[in-house]
Amino acid sequence: MPSDNIHRYAFTKRFSDFEELAENVRAWDLDFRQLDAGESPAEMTQIGYANIQLGHASFHRRYDQRGGTPPGTRTFALLDEGVTGVSWCGRRVTDQTLLMFDSSGSFESVSQPGFKVFTFAIPMETLARSAEAYGLQRPEQAISYIDNTLELTPSTARALRQHMGQLKSATILDPTVLDRSEFIHELDSVLPGHIMKTIAASKETPKRPQLRTRHLALRKAVDFINVSPEIVITVNDLCRITGVSERTLQYAFKEYFGVSPKRYLVNVRLNAVRKALLTAAPGEITITDIAHRFGFWHMGQFAADYQRMFGELPSESIRAL
Repeated sequence: MPSDNIHRYAFTKRFSDFEELAENVRAWDLDFRQLDAGESPAEMTQIGYANIQLGHASFHRRYDQRGGTPPGTRTFALLDEGVTGVSWCGRRVTDQTLLMFDSSGSFESVSQPGFKVFTFAIPMETLARSAEAYGLQRPEQAISYIDNTLELTPSTARALRQHMGQLKSATILDPTVLDRSEFIHELDSVLPGHIMKTIAASKETPKRPQLRTRHLALRKAVDFINVSPEIVITVNDLCRITGVSERTLQYAFKEYFGVSPKRYLVNVRLNAVRKALLTAAPGEITITDIAHRFGFWHMGQFAADYQRMFGELPSESIRAL
């Protein structure tokens, strides 16, 4: 039986919006920006034992995803079968792509409505132990690239997805499985071994995405925006910073985010306002103060844009505290 001193948890929950999910998720640092209009319900399952975590997430809006994986782990991800339209670290990926986060844990991605994904975070020493048990190459040698993606065969992707899905289902049906040694063995030995065998058996070398001029300009633009999201930035500012034409930026933003640079800039500030409203102490700051801080001066237009984006008025967000 697993030690009673080891931290473990399991939960499955539906959230009314993404910000509520981000506040409740364990170990991950999530900084998502909603890119399309509408309410943003989300679902999350997380199963944890010591520093090992298996997760499954489902999002219903288009997001610019950024953040960090659980500290001290290497993290893998696999989309649900049939999920499409996902860009990850500059390249299109499919439901047959094994995503391997680099050692820093940081990531960037764009997802469409209907996005569903399994994630598995595990300490490097546990991966190494599993690799040794199966006679495989050490993980630091097998996973030695930045922004890795590995294309799997349909049957290999299906088998790995099914393995993670079975562990998820078992925990939802009976959370006490985390007290059983056979389940913990699956989580900290068999599943890591399955992942390492999948990597070892692949004929394709894990590869770092080749960044085109358009995507390099996009990265530079987004990095500039992220420094001070409260500053009102123009498309001309982005052209000057990136050294490319407005036409090139239009193509880059449309291709990667599905919106124009101008729309993305507005969305960044609207998302920043929403986070500020949801975390504001009642009575200490007004909606007008927050809107002005992020460059929205016409309050009627701001309220209309906010409601179109998030499905509620700014006053409803601040009252949700």
